[in-house]
Amino acid sequence: IRLCGNPFIIDFYKKIEELWKKYLLAINSMPYTIELRHEDHINIIKAIASQNKSKIEKAIRMHIQRMVDALDKLI
Repeated sequence: IRLCGNPFIIDFYKKIEELWKKYLLAINSMPYTIELRHEDHINIIKAIASQNKSKIEKAIRMHIQRMVDALDKLI
């Protein structure tokens, strides 16, 4: 997110991240394992390094979808 350099997107992300962490603390849970989170983030970093927009989009979409699926299970 910071790599994009867009202050609006950075601020938006910070707000979402803060709310996400508060929610997880409130329900005393984590949506999925640290290994899967790291895998997602590494895939995003690799996609960014490739400078391939479709790979970047796919990696981010997969990460977001995994988070949504995990939250659905918690709710």
